[in-house]
Amino acid sequence: MRRLKERKPGILVDVTVRCHRSEFRFVPTPERVTLVSYFLARALGLFDGIVLYAVVEMSNHIHLVIEDRKGQLSDFMREFEGHLAKSINRLDGVRGAVFERRFTEIEILDEHSLVRRIAYALCNPLEANLVRRRHEWKGLCLGGQEGTIRTTVSYFNEPCFRRAVRDANRKLEPDPNAVDPHEFMQTAVLTVHPLPDPELQAALETELRARERELRATHRGILGMKKVLAESPLHRPKFTKRKRRPLCFVSTADARYAYLHHVRAFAAAFRAASQAFRAGQLDALFPRHSFRPSAPSG
Repeated sequence: MRRLKERKPGILVDVTVRCHRSEFRFVPTPERVTLVSYFLARALGLFDGIVLYAVVEMSNHIHLVIEDRKGQLSDFMREFEGHLAKSINRLDGVRGAVFERRFTEIEILDEHSLVRRIAYALCNPLEANLVRRRHEWKGLCLGGQEGTIRTTVSYFNEPCFRRAVRDANRKLEPDPNAVDPHEFMQTAVLTVHPLPDPELQAALETELRARERELRATHRGILGMKKVLAESPLHRPKFTKRKRRPLCFVSTADARYAYLHHVRAFAAAFRAASQAFRAGQLDALFPRHSFRPSAPSG
């Protein structure tokens, strides 16, 4: 069904990246916060059509609220996840999958839903009973501000440094000072944008205050940052709360039904074109923003 996913520019998307087997690979230690921040900033710098409105790093998943203006979401996430996974595995001294599956992308169809999704993401540490206030969370938690946030992140590229040292040591007369570690410090600027409409930004601030107040009133058994940071990155929780993924985020039933009708029509058009293409009709017309099969016959 993923092949039928419609790819179109200029959409708002709620993205969730989950760890394989719900392991705590992103437990918010300073090293892991730096890795997530740097590779996210690096990917944003490579894809100018991606606008980040909120990011929250939880211990076993990452929330992103993004506007995809040029249809670059898949390439952007490939860049972000690929480099991040390699660095996290290197940090933990293990091999294998870091993410459990392809990231989850759910379209946000209206402004009210956008405000609610950003507020939900930013209050996720409170929702999970980990802290009492979102500013107590040590992980990456940015968004909901009035102005643009620009954070410079420094990252020491250890693999390149080790390769350079190894190459220098292979010379007939190795020079211990030939490799300068400072040359392998890399920086990137992580940019988180405010909502473009001042009224929408004010609505978000109101929603954040109300949600925090509601969650604090119902808190039971707060874990606290000390215990969160003491967890092993390879720990797997016995139980994980998983909700059924919605088709989209929308505030009215009529808009949801209209979107459902659109998705069904898109799938039907793709199915008909795919059948014709596989039967040998190479000029079969596929719906816009879809991916045609790799070959006309199986």
